[in-house]
Amino acid sequence: MRRAFPTEPDFDRKLWILQTSLESRRDGIFVEKRDLANLSPVGAASTETCQKCRGKSLSGIPNLAVLPQFQRHGIGRQLIEKALAYLQSEGMLYACIETLEQNPVGASFYPTMGFTEIAKQIHYIQPLSKPKAQ
Repeated sequence: MRRAFPTEPDFDRKLWILQTSLESRRDGIFVEKRDLANLSPVGAASTETCQKCRGKSLSGIPNLAVLPQFQRHGIGRQLIEKALAYLQSEGMLYACIETLEQNPVGASFYPTMGFTEIAKQIHYIQPLSKPKAQ
C-alpha cells in the first residue's frame, strides 16, 4: 500500500498488532514473549470467536505478527497452534486465515500449517481527495 500511495504515513502493522493484543487482554489473543533482553513481546495472534462467531462453525485468525528479527524461529508456528487449539476448544469446525499475494512467507507458511487455499481476493482503492502540493 505504501509503495502505491507514498503519502500514506509509515505504519508498522506488526508492532500495532502486538500493542493491540497486549492492550485487549481477552480470550483468543495469544502473545509470545521471547526477547530475553527486555522481556518484550515478539509475536501475537488473535482469533475471531468471542461473540461474533458463537454458534457458527467457521472462525478465523485475522492477525498474526512476529517481529522480523524473531521470524523463522518457530514463534509463528507456536502462535498458530495455540490459536487453532483455542478455536477447537470453542467448538469451531473450521479456521481461516488470509494473506496477501505479495506475502510469499504467508503463502508458503500457511499450507505447512494445514491451511488450503480456497479463493483469492482483489483489493481496490480509490483516493478520496487529491494529495496536497508540497
